[in-house]
Amino acid sequence: MQPKVLSEMGNLDDIPLEGVVSIAAELKEKSHFLPKESEFSRGGGKNVAGILSRLHPSDERKFLEYLEKEAPELVKEVKRYYFSFDDLVKLPPNILSDILKSVEVSDIAYALKGQPEEVKEKFISSLPQRTKIILEDEMKLLEGPQPRRKVEASQKKIVDKARELEREGRFNLQDFMEEDVIE
Repeated sequence: MQPKVLSEMGNLDDIPLEGVVSIAAELKEKSHFLPKESEFSRGGGKNVAGILSRLHPSDERKFLEYLEKEAPELVKEVKRYYFSFDDLVKLPPNILSDILKSVEVSDIAYALKGQPEEVKEKFISSLPQRTKIILEDEMKLLEGPQPRRKVEASQKKIVDKARELEREGRFNLQDFMEEDVIE
């Protein structure tokens, strides 16, 4: 049921604004807590991406998989605004370095657990030499199986930090997520 609601939210573009304004006017008489008309959003990929970014990583994947099957056009729009741990490797080393400086080394170690070698190398190469040594020690401590929830929680911390730095205006994640680029 939840994935269906998320899918439908993304398809709300066809609601006539006049209808929404009319309903809002009627409801306004009954409630003082309705948003102003200028704050109303009808849905779409940006809103769905915002909802996904607040979910647990396993739930994010579940909803995205559902949307890929049920609403492939919506997924294309969602991915324009959605940023995940897997997208971090698309960032230039200096941006990734800024993000990782703000995260505990133990979280970086957990986040890299089970990742391909090229992902680990991208992260490690973005760190200062002293931090690399500490990270290698942390990663040795985590050898063997680790709880998925800890790994995913650490990945989410890093993604949340990237989003926070973007909100502060340090960079624009969308600049690095474009699929249509020229080198």
